[in-house]
This record gives sequence, structure tokens and C-alpha cells, in this order.
Amino acid sequence: MATARKTWDSLLSRLTALTLAGAAAALSSTLFKAALVPQQLLWIGPAGTLLCMCLIPVCFLESQVLGHWRRLFGILLLVSFVILVYLRASYVVSNTVNGVTQMYLVGYPLTSEGRQNLCNSHTTDEELIQCAGVDLIPYLYGKSYRLLEDLYLADYLLLVSFFIA
Repeated sequence: MATARKTWDSLLSRLTALTLAGAAAALSSTLFKAALVPQQLLWIGPAGTLLCMCLIPVCFLESQVLGHWRRLFGILLLVSFVILVYLRASYVVSNTVNGVTQMYLVGYPLTSEGRQNLCNSHTTDEELIQCAGVDLIPYLYGKSYRLLEDLYLADYLLLVSFFIA
């Protein structure tokens, strides 16, 4: 009887984990994408979903091994979430383009080329993006934009991975 109970508990915990992983896959391409992902990185929502689909069977099969690391994964999940929220709050601006409000990742500070841009009379990031255009954001901010973009991508995928694990 004890063996049947242990098997049932193991199956129930695995089904719960599978349900949570499925929820993470759905959230990564809907809610997370809408609330946290800037316009330039919209492709990361489907990438997060594919990552979930790859990690679900691995984590399901290795649940005994990963169970020992559960507390560490929880801490790393919270840390990656805080970093993502910080990046979203600090380096993503909302801007209305063609009547639609969208979020854009920007860097800091402007490059010398960005300062010499034809739009140098604009003082805020939003005004600069409206004047120069969205496609010039990497040019306006240079290396800082690319660094933040890479950090944003890595942190988002780590957040999804830790949630699944």
C-alpha cells in the first residue's frame, strides 16, 4: 500500500510540474510578451515557448535530480525576475507610433552620432524615437543598446528556464 501511495504521489507531483510548465509556455508567449518584452524583441515570446517545449520532457524525466536543486532554482527565478523588471523599468520606453503605443528598448547614453542626429532638439527618448524612427535605436545608443539587448534576451530565457526547472 505504501508503494502505491508513493507512486501516486510521484505521478501527481509530475503532473503538477507538467501543468506548471505548460502554463509557463502559454504565459511566455502571451502575458510575458505583452507586458515585459519590447517591440524589437517580440520574437523572444515564441522562443520562450520553444524553450519550454524542449525543457518540459527533460525536466519531467530528470525530476528526481532537479528536485534537490528546487530551492536554488526558486532563488534564481526570483533574481532573474527582478533583473527583468529592472531592465523593463529602466531601459524600455513606451512610445506611440502611428496611433499604437508600443514599448522599445533603448540604451544609455546616446552615442556621439546619436547626439549629432538631426533630431538633436528633442530631449526625451520618446521624442527622439518618434523623430529618428525605431530602426535607428541601435545606431543612436550603440554598444549600450546591444549589451542591454543581450542581457534582456539572456535574462528572459533564464527566467523561463528556471520556472520550468
